[in-house]
Amino acid sequence: MRIDLSKLIDGTESKISFDETADIKKIKTKDREIILTSPVKVTGNVFKTNDGLYLSANITYEYSDECARCLKEVKDKVDTSISGRLVEKEQKNKIENDEDETEIFYEGNEVDLDELTINTILLSLPMRVLCNEECRGICPKCGQDLNEVECNCEDDNIDPRFAKLKELLD
Repeated sequence: MRIDLSKLIDGTESKISFDETADIKKIKTKDREIILTSPVKVTGNVFKTNDGLYLSANITYEYSDECARCLKEVKDKVDTSISGRLVEKEQKNKIENDEDETEIFYEGNEVDLDELTINTILLSLPMRVLCNEECRGICPKCGQDLNEVECNCEDDNIDPRFAKLKELLD
């Protein structure tokens, strides 16, 4: 998805609206793979002010991942947004970096929404997906789901530094 900025740059228009659908099926990171279960909806505006070009977008998607504790499938819907000042890619090193303002880079007269959308999705996902906050996970010994069954495994995880003290008590 690319948005043509030429009418904003030459002053013909002061605002461009967009309503796009990205067909992103999955996103792979170093340690996990996120399955997107619906098309990604990207809506927003690019507008021109005296200070330059600005983009404001809303991104809505549904995803499927596994619970970090019990490995069950978790589905969720996310509605997130991004906004920032559009800066030419070749000006990247020349601009002053304002810590409060997000900079979105464009090349030529187009901004690439695909890369922006993927980065926004990655930032909006939780670090650890849980089916619920009280999830007890799986037993490290027998592998039973502790949310469904209470296992009878002994919890003998003793810190090796204190093993000698346990021998004194036995």
